[in-house]
Amino acid sequence: MATMRNSLLSRVAVQSMTWAVRVWPESSREWGMAVLGEMGEITELGAALSWAAGGMLLFLRAMLAQFLQWMKLPVGSGFSGAVLPSPGNGPQFPKHSRLATAVVLLASVTLLFLPMGREAAGTVEASWRGFLPSQGDQRELERVAARAEKEKDARTLAFVALTHPDADRGAHFADQAVTLDPSLTWIYASRYSYRGHGTPMVSAERLKELKKYDPDNAEVYLISAFVAGELVIENAVSKKSTGWEPLADKLARNGEWMKDMEAAFRAPKYDNYFERHQELAREGWKKAPGISPGVIAIGLWAHGIPNMLQIQTYAEIRVKEALETGAAGNIQDAESTLAEVTGLGQRISGAGTIPFERVVGLGLMKRGMEGYEKLYRASGRTKEADEVREQLGEVESSMEARIHSYIGWREGIVQGLRWKAVLFQGAAMLSLLLAMAIGLSLVVIETSAAIGRKGSGWLRRAICEFIDYGPVALLVTSAIFLWSSRPIAAVFEQYRSGELKQGEALGFFWEFFTLGTLSPAPYFSEPYHEWLLATIVLVGLGVFVVVRALLRPRAHEAGGERA
Repeated sequence: MATMRNSLLSRVAVQSMTWAVRVWPESSREWGMAVLGEMGEITELGAALSWAAGGMLLFLRAMLAQFLQWMKLPVGSGFSGAVLPSPGNGPQFPKHSRLATAVVLLASVTLLFLPMGREAAGTVEASWRGFLPSQGDQRELERVAARAEKEKDARTLAFVALTHPDADRGAHFADQAVTLDPSLTWIYASRYSYRGHGTPMVSAERLKELKKYDPDNAEVYLISAFVAGELVIENAVSKKSTGWEPLADKLARNGEWMKDMEAAFRAPKYDNYFERHQELAREGWKKAPGISPGVIAIGLWAHGIPNMLQIQTYAEIRVKEALETGAAGNIQDAESTLAEVTGLGQRISGAGTIPFERVVGLGLMKRGMEGYEKLYRASGRTKEADEVREQLGEVESSMEARIHSYIGWREGIVQGLRWKAVLFQGAAMLSLLLAMAIGLSLVVIETSAAIGRKGSGWLRRAICEFIDYGPVALLVTSAIFLWSSRPIAAVFEQYRSGELKQGEALGFFWEFFTLGTLSPAPYFSEPYHEWLLATIVLVGLGVFVVVRALLRPRAHEAGGERA
C-alpha cells in the first residue's frame, strides 16, 4: 500500500511539472525542461516532491515575470508583435502600456469605493431606478433587522418596519418592535396607507392597540375611519357608482366610519407622529449607513397623512347637520357642531408638521366658518355674521399664502439644486458611458490580437486613441462626479445628524427627488424613446457599413499604386 501511495504521489508531481512546462513562458522554458528532466533521475519520494515544489515556485516566478512584461506592452500587442505603434501600414497599437491603462482605471474605480463615492453611486443609482428599492437594499434591511432581533433592539426594528419596501415584512417587524417596547405603538399609524408589496400595516387588532395607546389623538381615529371608508369606497367603485355624492351617502350610512370620524373631530389633540418617524429614520440610518438614501426618502414619503377627501366629506355632513339644527331653532347645538369642525381644523393647522396638513386644517376652518356665517345670517345675527366673514377672509388669505409660500419654498429648493443635480447626473452618465466604451474597446483590441487580426484602418486608429485617452477622461469625470456629489452628501449628513430644522428636513425630500426629475433613465423607459434610440443605433450602423464599403476599394487602389 505504501509503495502504491508513493508511486501515486510521484506521478502527480511529474504530471504537475509536465503541465507547467507546457504553459511555461517561451523565454525561460529550458529551465522548466531541465527541472522536468531531473525529476526522472530522482528515486526518493521526499526528494522528488521537494524538487517538484521548487520547480513550481520557479514556474510561478516565470509566469509573474511574463505577466509583468506583458503588462508593459501596449494593449493588443503580444511578445512577438510590435511594442510601439508602427508607422505606415503596419498594425496600430495604443501608445500607453497595459500597466499605465490599468493604473488609471484602478484610480477611477478607487474613487467610487471611497465612502463618499459609494453613497454618491447609490444615490444616482436610486434616482435612475425611480427610487424603487433594489434587492441589495432589501438584503441590507433584512441584515439590520436580524441583528436588531438578536440584540432585542426595538427602535431599530421599528426603523426597518417603516422602511422595508415589503409591507408584510414591515408589519412583522413592527409587531416585534411593539412587543419589545409598547411606546413604539405609534409606528402602526405611520404606514397605514402604504401602497407597496403586501397589505397595509393597520389591521383590526393593531387599530385597537393604537386607540388604546393614544386615545386623545385625532389622528388615530382618522386612520381607523380611513380604513373603514376605503372598504366602502372600493365596494361602491366596484359596483360602478358614479360621482362623489353617492359615495358620501354610503359613508354616512356606515356606522363604524361615522363613529371614528366623530371621535376624531372631538379629540383634544392632533399628532401625526411624523417627527418621531424622522427621528427614528435618523437613528436607523446612522446604524446602517449602507442603506440607499432613496429607501430612507421613500420610507418617509410613505408616512400616512390624513385623507382630505374623507375629512371634507364628514365636515360637509356636520355643517349640513348644524344648519338644519339651527333652522330648527337650536342655535347653541348648531354652534357646538360647527365648533368641532373648526376646532379640528385649528389643531391640524397648528400641530401639523407637513405643509399639506396645514392646508387641510385651514380648509376645515374655512368650511366651519362658512357654516357659522350662514347660521348667523339665517337667524338674523348680522353683526356676528359680518365678524365671521372678516375672520373667514383672514383664513382664506392665510390658506392662499401658505399654498404660495410652500410652492415658492419648494421651487426655491428645486431651482437651487437644479444645476448641481444636472452636473451630478451628467457626470454619472458620462462616467458610465466612458466605462462601457473603454471596456468594449479593450475587448475588441485584445480579441483581435488573439485571433491574429491586427488592422491599421481608421476605426482601429480611433479605438487605439480612445484607449490611450479614455481612461484619463474617465478619471476626470469620476472626480467631477465625486466633487458634484458634495452638496447632496452634505444634506444627507445634516439630516442624519439632526441639524436640520423641520422645514429644512422636509426640504430633504425635494432636494432628493429633484435628482429623480433630472435622471436620464426615465427618458429611455418610454417605448417611443426606446424605439427612437434603437433607430438611431441601426442608422448609425448602416452608415458605418456603407462608408466602410466605399473607402475599402480606395484603400486597395492606393496600396496597388504604392506596390
